Amino acid sequence: MIDFKKIGFVPTIFVDDGHGINTPGKRTPVLPNGQIIKENEFNRPTAEKFIKKAEAVGFNVVPVAPELEDIPLKTRTDRANKVFKELIQKYPNAPKDKLAIFISFHYNAYDGKFGTNKGGFEVHYFRKDERYSENGKILATYILKYLAQGTPQLNRGVKGSNFHVLRETLMTAALIEAGFMDVLEEAKLMLNENFQNEVATEVLKGICEYLDVPYEEYSEEYSMLGTPIIGPATATVEQAQQWAKKNNAPQEFINLAQLYWEIAPKRAGIDPAVAYVQFAHETGFLYRDGKSMAGIDATYHNPCGLKTSQGGRDTDRNAHKRFKDWYEGITAHVDHLALYAGAEGYPRTDTPDPRHFSFIKGKAKKVEMLGGKWAPSPTYGKKLVSMLKKLQATEVEEKSINQIAVENAIKDGLITDYQYWIDVLESKIQPAPEYIRIVFQRAHSKMKGGAK
Repeated sequence: MIDFKKIGFVPTIFVDDGHGINTPGKRTPVLPNGQIIKENEFNRPTAEKFIKKAEAVGFNVVPVAPELEDIPLKTRTDRANKVFKELIQKYPNAPKDKLAIFISFHYNAYDGKFGTNKGGFEVHYFRKDERYSENGKILATYILKYLAQGTPQLNRGVKGSNFHVLRETLMTAALIEAGFMDVLEEAKLMLNENFQNEVATEVLKGICEYLDVPYEEYSEEYSMLGTPIIGPATATVEQAQQWAKKNNAPQEFINLAQLYWEIAPKRAGIDPAVAYVQFAHETGFLYRDGKSMAGIDATYHNPCGLKTSQGGRDTDRNAHKRFKDWYEGITAHVDHLALYAGAEGYPRTDTPDPRHFSFIKGKAKKVEMLGGKWAPSPTYGKKLVSMLKKLQATEVEEKSINQIAVENAIKDGLITDYQYWIDVLESKIQPAPEYIRIVFQRAHSKMKGGAK
């Protein structure tokens, strides 16, 4: 995975898969075997292969039209521009020409008939009259360089064009025409997975050269490794609480482990231990050492730094969502994490997650893959895994009668302050109230195997 520390930000690639599966006219003539291939049958799988490769080497990737149906061009560019504006706020010192780029995959056509057209590939950048994108031309040139190293086709060069996705995007953009649908030999390439992989790789190599970062080969093995987000709990709630205590977490943080083990498995099928260590990382064990850099505290009931749908700077407290209680905040956290992991049934409509965007679904199925996506640091996911391993290795001390008594009283809603009542019972600094005494007696009987 590329380490982007030297440039101070993780570049974002907006990916457009051209037309929808239902777009009229975008298809081959009838092939000799009677088959007709739609343009999206090349565009979409090639874009998906590109996304896997780009994410595996560390880029932040945002599909602008993940839906199968045709999405209006304005919607595609509006989606990209909205995120780009947020990136500018997040990285004010980053060069805008390399902070994000927009890539659109296409397959060309001449007259819709198999004939004398020689076909070939070409890469477009924005140009209208005397106005043109200099950075777009440079990006297109790099991409063309690598396309020319692949399957032998006519090299039609770099072209300046006034296409909507090149004109209306705020970031550096390029549009790839990988071949012609009405050239028989190139039409036959459209469904060829090797060709799709080749084009995806060549485009990524061109982007890496434009951004001046090393290209790293993608391996399917990468996606098989790592720490799953979706799955059964890999630690018990008692381990989580003990781990939190060892890290001097406030009692409120310790108590909230119960909610994670209640909500995460039932609502989304994700490992509550993963979500809990992320809670610890994002809030510094619930602001153990003070408020966050944005000035938010536990009263926000925000366990993972979720922002409002409008977003804003990391240091702006008003950009961060204030939830009504911890149940709502933890549910939003679980939903956001489940969406990243691609959980079944997501995205969902009944979520308090203010940033439940469909385009992030499945972008990080493993904890390690959260780096550069949930947070800009490429090592973000690895830090979470390190914390998770320590939680999983935590040994739970055998509970004393006093601990059982106090935990039962908390479950019954009689008290809330765990450590205070442990001190009361163990030091006997003052007599316990009647209800604590009764719970204590029940716990004592339970330990002896007596009646409840």
